[in-house]
Amino acid sequence: MHKAFGALDAEKQEALAADLIALAERFNRATDGTLVAPSEYLEVVIQRK
Repeated sequence: MHKAFGALDAEKQEALAADLIALAERFNRATDGTLVAPSEYLEVVIQRK
């Protein structure tokens, strides 16, 4: 992801970020502000402080 964003201009970075957020929201099963999405290969837990 880091390299993909780095290869894009600011406008395209914003578009890619918006697409990724929309994708995450589409598959999100949680209703409490967290993200729970089906995964076959990777499970990621992120905590914001």
